[in-house]
Order: sequence, then structure tokens, then C-alpha cells
Amino acid sequence: MSGHPHDPEPGPHLSPEDLAVLAEGADRDQAPRELLDHLARCRSCMAAYADVVRYRAGWLAFPKAFTRAKGTVRGRRPGVHAPRALMQGRAALFLAAAGFVVVFVLAGAWLTGRLAPRRPSDPIAALIERASAEGLVIPGGEAGASRQARTYRSGSVVDDEAGRALERMRAEHERAPREHRDVHTLVAGLLASGRVDLAGDYVEEGLARAPEDSRLLTLSAIVAHRTGNLSGAERRLRSALQASPGDATATLDLGIVLAEAGRTDEADSLLGEVIRKVPDSPLADRSRRALSAMPRR
Repeated sequence: MSGHPHDPEPGPHLSPEDLAVLAEGADRDQAPRELLDHLARCRSCMAAYADVVRYRAGWLAFPKAFTRAKGTVRGRRPGVHAPRALMQGRAALFLAAAGFVVVFVLAGAWLTGRLAPRRPSDPIAALIERASAEGLVIPGGEAGASRQARTYRSGSVVDDEAGRALERMRAEHERAPREHRDVHTLVAGLLASGRVDLAGDYVEEGLARAPEDSRLLTLSAIVAHRTGNLSGAERRLRSALQASPGDATATLDLGIVLAEAGRTDEADSLLGEVIRKVPDSPLADRSRRALSAMPRR
């Protein structure tokens, strides 16, 4: 392909073989730099390149509908090396239709994913997140740490669905062999529902089997905090951090406990640590809120 004498674009234009190489994703990185530079500056070659890419997209979507075009190089995908032949007769019409169908199908898939109704979340997990919007953050409820507290008409964060799910979980827990019981979510759900005494019984049962479990230690600290035992909450949170150094949830909760106890310097340090370690998380947002609420001298 040679440039027209009056063509203001750079010439000579790229050959069909050059365009085909550029259209192949696997080969593009190996293409000579001068081909890429010419393509970037030449509108005619860019238009031809776009035609080849659209044809290739149609072939990938509907390979059986394409016949081998004259000029195709053996051993390559049909049509990739024949941009001139592609634009003749029925091939040109199919090219336009195939490109439209590919775009339509992709757009439909995207919209289906965006507009399809989301599955309802686990009611107990949602309950734990709601309860973590105020007070100490419950392990498992970190995603709700920065939200506004949401209560129902009863004045509780518990809705009927979550209450029923929690009762089923408790019944299953009691039926399961002791060595197979997973107490973490049950205790977190009981705390979220305000059943602190029952949560305390189950968390102590769990700690008897796993005394260095950092999540259980944090849950135990929340039980102590809910009963007004700040010193007990502090001890359990420090034990949780000893078992799992850097645990952001335990660090944040300890900062809140110390702030409530009036130990603002220590609280400042811990809350600032959470912000530094997980700056874009709901835990960091809660830390900033706690810092802004602390009295300053």
C-alpha cells in the first residue's frame, strides 16, 4: 500500500500483514516500534486496523460462520491476514453485524451483573455488622464499623430474621459434638443481639479449649466492656494482641477502651496505629471518629 501524492498522512501505509500482526494480541508486544508509531499517526491505517480487530472479534465469537478468505496465510486464524478481502461483499456486512453482536452480548452480560438483584446477606453477619457501628467492633463485623447505627422499632439492631437465624445456630451448636463446635460466630451474634450473659458463657467455653485464640479473647473483652468492666476488657484485649500482634480490630477496641478510661495518650497511639496500618478501611474510619470524640486538654 503506497500513499497518495496528496495524502497528508505519513506513508507508505502499513501492509495487510503489518495490520494483522498488530491485531494479534500475542504478537503486538513483538511488533517493530516503527509500526506502532506509524499506526498512532496515520488515520487511514488506524481505520483499517480497527476493521481487522472487529473482524477478529467476530471470528472469535462465531468461528463457524466465517469462511477462509482469499489471501489468508495458512496456519493463522481465518481472516486475520486478509483485511482487503474482508471488506468485500457479504464479508463486510457480516463484519459489521458480528461486531455489533459481540458488543451487544458483552453489554448485556455487564448489565445483567449490575442490575440483577443481589442475594440477601447472611442475616447473622449483617446483624454483627450493624452492632459494630457503635461501641467496640465485634470480630466479623468490621465492614460495619464506619456506618451509622441502625436500629429497628424495638430499639434493637436485631430484626426477626436475624433472631430466628441466631436461635437455629445456637440449637445446632448444642447438638454438635463439643470438639466440632465453632463458637466464634455464635458468640459474636449473641453479643450483637444484646444477650451478653449467654455470650459470656459460650466464650468461656471456647477459651477453655483455645485460651490463646485472639478472636475469642477479643469477644471476651467485649463481654467485659458491656458489663462495665473496663480493666477486664483491657486485659483481654492485650492478651488478644499478644496472641495476634497487629490485629487491627483488637487494636482499635483497645484504643476505644483506653479512651473511655481517660487514658487519651495511649488511646491516641493505638487509634493512630490502626489508621496507619489500614488507612482506607472501615476500622480506620472508626478510629478517626473515636479520635475526634476524645476530649482534649
